Amino acid sequence: ARILVNVVGAAGMGLFFARIARLDERGRPDGVAHAQRAPEHLIGAGFFGGLTTVSGFAMDAGDALMGSNPDLARAGMILGANAVVGLAACAAGLVWGVRMRRGKAGNAEP
Repeated sequence: ARILVNVVGAAGMGLFFARIARLDERGRPDGVAHAQRAPEHLIGAGFFGGLTTVSGFAMDAGDALMGSNPDLARAGMILGANAVVGLAACAAGLVWGVRMRRGKAGNAEP
């Protein structure tokens, strides 16, 4: 359940950034305008940052390291998998959001 929440939050963060970002002449994200900084911090870092629970998978990794037989491989897999899946979900949300914003579908480049 925690991984699902993290994936949803990361994808939402990518979608949100695609919505508020300036787009360059090629239609690619080019940063966030100063006027959008408050929503970026409140919704992006605040809401989606809180939704994606880093502390939860850090606790899972910590559990793998505690006790008489620490399992470094399991802890590394937990941290690595969450990072890879979270980054992939955020990137997918960003690409999807930019495509929706540009009004294109299919194989358009972000």
